[in-house]
Amino acid sequence: MSASSLEAIWRRFDEAERRLSTPLSQRMLELAALAPGQQVLDLACGRGEPAIPAAWRVHPGGQVLAQDLDASMLSLARERASAVGLPAGLLQLREGNAERLDGLADAHFDAVLLRWGLMYFKQPLTALHEVRRVLKPGGRFVAALWVEPEQASFFTLPRRVLAPWRELPLPDLTQPGTFAYAEQSRIEQDLAAAGLQLLALEQQWVPVMEAADAEDLIAWVRSFGLNRAMAGLDEAAQQAWEAALLAACEPLREADGFIRLGGISRQVLAERTKD
Repeated sequence: MSASSLEAIWRRFDEAERRLSTPLSQRMLELAALAPGQQVLDLACGRGEPAIPAAWRVHPGGQVLAQDLDASMLSLARERASAVGLPAGLLQLREGNAERLDGLADAHFDAVLLRWGLMYFKQPLTALHEVRRVLKPGGRFVAALWVEPEQASFFTLPRRVLAPWRELPLPDLTQPGTFAYAEQSRIEQDLAAAGLQLLALEQQWVPVMEAADAEDLIAWVRSFGLNRAMAGLDEAAQQAWEAALLAACEPLREADGFIRLGGISRQVLAERTKD
């Protein structure tokens, strides 16, 4: 997917996803025990979550450095920060790879945040070593990770419905991807290997999309994963899948009229062990 098409997708769905996932972002900040005056690093910050709410928590006197590989996502984060009136200098944005935190001093940050990003890294253990390096002794690391696909309706339901027309392979949990840290033992092992002491694990249901009508539902599902999977299906098959998806989702419609898909997110709290 090109940077321009990714940006276009998020310009359509960003507001809803941010609102729906706000309880998760706030919980991450609580686990990080953020306070005014602290220095915070948000890796794979995307469109500014949870970097922007973190910035308010460390104000006055603190600062959040938010980093992402994608310049277009950083542009969206910059726009949002301006829209909510963050004071100048409170949030810094930079493009970079979390596996090489070049230019960041040892033992500088009070907390490092990483929401739904670690599982996509090619070398996550290397990134965790870098997290430890830049954390102050006793500094906190908070990450959010998706658990197994069976507990993520946003992923499994559309693919299950598509199966009569195109069977998709199960995700490989050993490779970078949405569910690379589905098994709790992997994050436990990697944290220990990186010198980060696990303090707490918890889980939370998080909706990531909502749709009041067929157009929004189908647009979201196609945008986040299935457009490529459906390439080559004829128009009749695609229309049949859309009808089947709507039928499968209708029982999920809530009292306010919206259908919501989401998943179980695992929050991890760890701290830098002493040398």
